[in-house]
Amino acid sequence: MKPEALPALEKAFEEESDAEVRGDLVGALARMGTEAVPLITKCLDDRSFEVRGRALGALMEIGSD
Repeated sequence: MKPEALPALEKAFEEESDAEVRGDLVGALARMGTEAVPLITKCLDDRSFEVRGRALGALMEIGSD
């Protein structure tokens, strides 16, 4: 995925009410690598425990590269 997709993914994340879909969006962000770290960090404040967990896992994965 290209960094140009970040704004669209951020908007989708903010507008999505389904936690499972938001978690999938975090997964997509993780595949973008370090460019997505600021947005993934914002996901740590999500109301869903599962989404926060996916965000933490994504940051750990990116950090291990």
